[in-house]
Amino acid sequence: MFRNLKIEVETVALMKESARWTKYFTIIQFTIIALLSILGFGMILGGLFISSAPNLPKGFDAIGPIYFAAGIVYLIYGGVILIPVMNLSRFSDKIDKSLNLGDQSLFEQSIDHLSKYFKYIVLMILISIPVTIVLFIIMTVIMVNAGIAK
Repeated sequence: MFRNLKIEVETVALMKESARWTKYFTIIQFTIIALLSILGFGMILGGLFISSAPNLPKGFDAIGPIYFAAGIVYLIYGGVILIPVMNLSRFSDKIDKSLNLGDQSLFEQSIDHLSKYFKYIVLMILISIPVTIVLFIIMTVIMVNAGIAK
């Protein structure tokens, strides 16, 4: 439909700048994912260590499984956010190459990666809203049953 679409020099410059900033953003995101993974593994090991510790004071026996579960959650979250960050990284790499080489196919692939990034982000938001509501209800019920909230 738009096979004869013309891209002006200013637009190319803006797209290259966007690619550069996207690359910085993905580096930050990959660093965060690495830190989440390290923290997740550390919490799993800490939870296992605490659970196997002898003579824990009363009330501390539940901390080990909580740390273990939190570590699992961190690893899952890191894996979930890795997918869109990889699409954004691929967009950044391919858009820059396509603009330098004038490669239409590479340009289309880069836009496809950007589209996948936004689709995944919207999907994550749409899933997180009901999950947050359900977790809020569960926490409220737990607090009411424990006598914390009235």
